[in-house]
Amino acid sequence: MSFGSGVNNISSINSVHVYPNPTSGQLFVDVTLKDASDLNVSIFSVTGALVYNGKFNHILAQVINIPTYNLASGVYTLQVTAPGETKTNKVVVQH
Repeated sequence: MSFGSGVNNISSINSVHVYPNPTSGQLFVDVTLKDASDLNVSIFSVTGALVYNGKFNHILAQVINIPTYNLASGVYTLQVTAPGETKTNKVVVQH
């Protein structure tokens, strides 16, 4: 007889790699999910303003290219969201 903990781990993101960091023009987000699903990638300024939002449908693994030329130098928060899970990374933009 086996008893579970009653808690389901609904993790959907295998990995998120962000490079180069710091960046000066192009940011690459290499995402691998456990199962193909929709993905949302957002970048927020230090004040919490949304400065980038990308929606990607039925993704299993993809490298997402985000231009950062139009962003001011500074620290940003990158948020990768898939069903049931969100990963957050700090990104530095330097011009």
